[in-house]
Amino acid sequence: YIHKRYEIDLASSKNRYLHEDEVKVSRPDFMRDIKKGKHKLIERGTYPANYFSYVCPWGLVMPSEVPKYAGLYWVNSFGSVRMKKRPMKINKVPQRDKYMYKIAKKLDRLRY
Repeated sequence: YIHKRYEIDLASSKNRYLHEDEVKVSRPDFMRDIKKGKHKLIERGTYPANYFSYVCPWGLVMPSEVPKYAGLYWVNSFGSVRMKKRPMKINKVPQRDKYMYKIAKKLDRLRY
């Protein structure tokens, strides 16, 4: 979690920018996600991540179905990934240092 209520499936960083990827495995899962309140934060530019994308099985979600700011990646049965829609920058302030530390600290607590 980098925000109060919203967990991240996959977080990465590049050039000090934080990328969040939301993994969806079914249409109902995707339809529930697009109704979450985090999307209002993203639209206002107050969500911690700088980029937001969906990752799903090949053809499960179409590029026209994702919000305008969201990227979309399709994964085939062999594990190959193809970008179908590039994400827009949703937060212009670099976030990596602040949030990657929080993520690492939480992961350290989960050690066996």
